[in-house]
Amino acid sequence: MKIDLQDPAVWAVLERQAYDGTVELAPLPPAAYKYFSELAALYRAFRFEGMAKEEAEHRKRHLRREYDEQVSSLHYVREACTAYQEAIKRSEMLRVEIEKAQDIRTIADKACEAITLMTGERSFYERQKRKIWEESQ
Repeated sequence: MKIDLQDPAVWAVLERQAYDGTVELAPLPPAAYKYFSELAALYRAFRFEGMAKEEAEHRKRHLRREYDEQVSSLHYVREACTAYQEAIKRSEMLRVEIEKAQDIRTIADKACEAITLMTGERSFYERQKRKIWEESQ
C-alpha cells in the first residue's frame, strides 16, 4: 500500500502518530522515514525531556525544510535521469538512421542531432542544420 504524502490529511495523521510515538516508519520512502523518525524523537524530547515549545517548533520547521529539499532533489534527479534515458534511446535511433543514410547531408544532420542530445545544447542542432541544408542548395 502506497502512502500519499501529498495529502494534507495523511500528513497530519502521520505527524500526530509521530507525536504519540506510534508512527509506522517501515512503509515510508527514505525522506519521509527520516523526517518522521526525527520528528518522533523531537516530540519525545518536547514531551518528556522538557524541551521548550519554541525550540521544538523551530526544529520541526528545520526538519520540514530538510525534507522538502530532499524531495525536491530526488524529483530533480528523477527528471534528469528520465531525460538522459530518453536521449540515449533517441541517439540509438539516430545511429540506426545514420547507418541507413545514403547522402552526407542526412548523415551530418543526424550526427548533429545526436551531439545535441549528448550535450543538451539545443541551439547547436538548429545552427548546424541551417548550415548543412543551406550549403546543399
